Amino acid sequence: MGATEQAVLGSVLAKEVTVIHGAAMEPEIDQLCRFLNNMGAVICGMGTEHIMVQGVEQLHDSSFSVEGDRIVAGTYGAAVMAALGTVTLKGVRPFELKVPLEMLAGAGAR
Repeated sequence: MGATEQAVLGSVLAKEVTVIHGAAMEPEIDQLCRFLNNMGAVICGMGTEHIMVQGVEQLHDSSFSVEGDRIVAGTYGAAVMAALGTVTLKGVRPFELKVPLEMLAGAGAR
């Protein structure tokens, strides 16, 4: 995932088109690309193994809300369940936590 992030960041201000083959497909890559597109980058193919970046001259300021971290959310869920507690996780996408939520439900979580 880190290599894909670095390749995207390194190609945003390049003079030509960069195609990243074998790109990581984690939600964090999608979020980074959406953030950069919000700043004027031209990136497509997020969520696939092939990301295309058209280099731009410059990026501009923007507002962007960072989503909750799916790994942290799953960890909090497991820790609270182990402690027999209650928690509400906000700011995460449940579909990105499908497998951990299924596992926690299988172990008795609601």
